[in-house]
Amino acid sequence: AGLDRGLAARVEDVRSIESTARALEEYACAQPISWANEEDVNMLNGRWRLVYTSAFAEGGSDGMSSPSLGGARPGPPSNGPVRLGKVYQRIQTRKRRLDNIIEPVYLDAPWPLPFPSFLPSPAATVQLGHELELVDNDRIRITGDGATIRPRGGPSFIRPLTFETPKLPFVDQLRNLLPEEVRQAFQRIGSSTFRVAYLDKDVYVTRGDRGELRVFCRD
Repeated sequence: AGLDRGLAARVEDVRSIESTARALEEYACAQPISWANEEDVNMLNGRWRLVYTSAFAEGGSDGMSSPSLGGARPGPPSNGPVRLGKVYQRIQTRKRRLDNIIEPVYLDAPWPLPFPSFLPSPAATVQLGHELELVDNDRIRITGDGATIRPRGGPSFIRPLTFETPKLPFVDQLRNLLPEEVRQAFQRIGSSTFRVAYLDKDVYVTRGDRGELRVFCRD
């Protein structure tokens, strides 16, 4: 908790957590993860709370720059007006869904006129939706397909905003006509893949396609 999911981690903290995660992954009694095992698939389901990500920590691990809220990808600096509440990952394998949920996102800025100045700073719950695919023995591929923003604490007439990734007609049929290597290249552009390095009923550890270490606890 004191590391704020990695945003407050120092270099020595990052090394210590990395060492602990490696030991957990190499734990002799741990069974290899396999999506052919229905028990592993069922264990993956549920709502997981992010407790640490190296992507948050490494953005400022040089002691000079501030970590980015985008992690290994572009995003606002952690010392800017945007603050993150709790971060969750909701996985539903039967529905082939993985949603990243931030409850809430705070914006340390006043409401614009004509809203009253006594209103609290804007805040919203943000849900980033993804299609989910279990690949190989222990990897997950996700493809973003939309987002929902639900304002919190503001005027009641402000409604949730929903965005969906546009999809061209017959795009799947056209994609199937392409050579395999071309299909895979297009798939990598619009998706990301990560490996489930450790999984039990309470803890879920992943290694991302950009080297990020993420640790979740079941909520």
